[in-house]
Amino acid sequence: MKYCSLLPTLLIVGLNQVLQGQICDFSDDYSDPAPWTFEYVYPGAGGCGDDPQTGILSVTGGVVNYDSINDANDTRIWRDIGAPVSDESWTAEFEFTPTEIGMAGVPRVGHVIWALTSGTNAPFNDTFEHCIPNDQDGIMVWYLSEYTPSDPTTGFYIYAKNELMYVNTAVGDNITALPGQTYYLRFSRMSSEYVSLQVYLDPARTDLLGEINCFEIPDNITNLHYLQHGNAPWGYYMRVLTGTLDNTCIMNNVAGGISFTGPTTICPGELAEYTVTGADVTDWNLPAEVTYTVIDASTIVVDDWGGLTSATISATVPGICAPITFDLEVSILTSVAVDSTIVMCENDTINVFGDIITSPGIYTYTISNPTGCDSIYTVTVEETSIFYSEETYTICEGDSIFIFDAFVSTAGTYTETITTAGGCDSVVTIIIITEPAPIVYFTEDTIYCPLGGITLTPIITGTYTNILWTPNISLSCTDCEQPFVIALEDGYYYVTVTAASGCSTTDSIFVLVDFTDWGVPNAFSPNSDGINDVFKPILPADCVVDEFVIYNRWGQEIYRTNALNTGWDGTFNGTQQEIGVYVYILYASCESYSIKTSGSVTLIR
Repeated sequence: MKYCSLLPTLLIVGLNQVLQGQICDFSDDYSDPAPWTFEYVYPGAGGCGDDPQTGILSVTGGVVNYDSINDANDTRIWRDIGAPVSDESWTAEFEFTPTEIGMAGVPRVGHVIWALTSGTNAPFNDTFEHCIPNDQDGIMVWYLSEYTPSDPTTGFYIYAKNELMYVNTAVGDNITALPGQTYYLRFSRMSSEYVSLQVYLDPARTDLLGEINCFEIPDNITNLHYLQHGNAPWGYYMRVLTGTLDNTCIMNNVAGGISFTGPTTICPGELAEYTVTGADVTDWNLPAEVTYTVIDASTIVVDDWGGLTSATISATVPGICAPITFDLEVSILTSVAVDSTIVMCENDTINVFGDIITSPGIYTYTISNPTGCDSIYTVTVEETSIFYSEETYTICEGDSIFIFDAFVSTAGTYTETITTAGGCDSVVTIIIITEPAPIVYFTEDTIYCPLGGITLTPIITGTYTNILWTPNISLSCTDCEQPFVIALEDGYYYVTVTAASGCSTTDSIFVLVDFTDWGVPNAFSPNSDGINDVFKPILPADCVVDEFVIYNRWGQEIYRTNALNTGWDGTFNGTQQEIGVYVYILYASCESYSIKTSGSVTLIR
């Protein structure tokens, strides 16, 4: 909370009432010279003056002595008062007796009688004429006359500066005060922007000689804790002062009577009352989002903070030098009203703010958060049923089905628990039934078909409802067990038997046509399925093989034999050969004739 540093009604008459009995924060009767540091800077030849300091500045006899001090050089004393005075409001009192000013016939004076500064450099500001640089804050009282002095222009002036600018009172704003009289001064900082000076003719400070009220100064003059007395190094030795200074008292003014009160932390839905006591408010200033009600000249009630998390409330009251504004920083604490929905699985429980929920419904909770404001949570609990599914699949024995990321070929019941997007488990059950398939096969891979034809006789076991032969070429029937075939060319015949369950088995036989009672197949499939896996000639029983040779397409010999019942299995040097066309040569001897032939065979898989 920010308070006014001085009561607006206390200045002049009221200020005396406050200061009576108030103890100085700092005082010095100049009886001890030890705390003081003496500075004398003589700049030498040049525009700042060539004359050395002729007078003496000292702390002796319980006073500060100005003994013919001129202004050609920087002559001053300073000391640290121990702690900075208030940047808002302080009052200093001191006594000053000028006895003589200027040189003979030139009654000029220009001296810094009393100064508070933020550093130990010269109090006076640096300009073109000034010899001593200064970049520090300061507020001071001059004893000064015009260059061509007259009685009205000789007296007390105010000077204040910061690092960027300076201000001073001008002729007409000064307090006229001639040598030969003791003056009792009260110098006050009324706020960060104003100072006032009163000069009295009596120690009780009741006989007012003159005053400078509410002189405006830069508002960022801060950290003043060095007290200085001396001259102003103008560069002209004709400004001379002889006199004494004594009894400095510095007080940080005690604020009283005016205060600005109200909560500095508040929950959003609460009403907040703000009151200024000791003065009527001329203006309230709040953020545009905030709505409030004026109760009387000094009180308002905030109804709604408009969604803000912080706000500055300003109240302005009349002041002596200028209106005084009080600022109160308010933090609007977090309060939450939340509606949320939670999905709970069937037969499950959930924990909501420590409450174990077992059934769906609407639940309301008041939660105190760390900021101190209650938050209201409305939780709607919805229940999601667990999903159960069961599917049955029938597959043939020996087949497989892909379920649950794997192939399964065994009958049985398979269960998987799946977590859905809502987080609830679902159970999926799959039943696998296997059905046997009828078996059909031929006892040999290849048969010889003479001119008169041949009956195809597969071996069938098991129950079937359907039989089918393909292709439908030269067959006596396609849906009987043993069709008769009069083949006109070499080729495969396939038979498929199917059970009522739909399971089926297929086998094949290669029919070789050779009306001379011998022949060589034109294709074979060495894929280890037991069907036409070996390529060999078909010869009558009275024939022997003299030579059976096979070549690849590059003319390389890859197989040779003279055995009747062996043949080529599709490999060369243990390596399976490529699918394609190969050339053979056959020499055979029979009882009544010999065979000498060549041709090609296609290797398929």
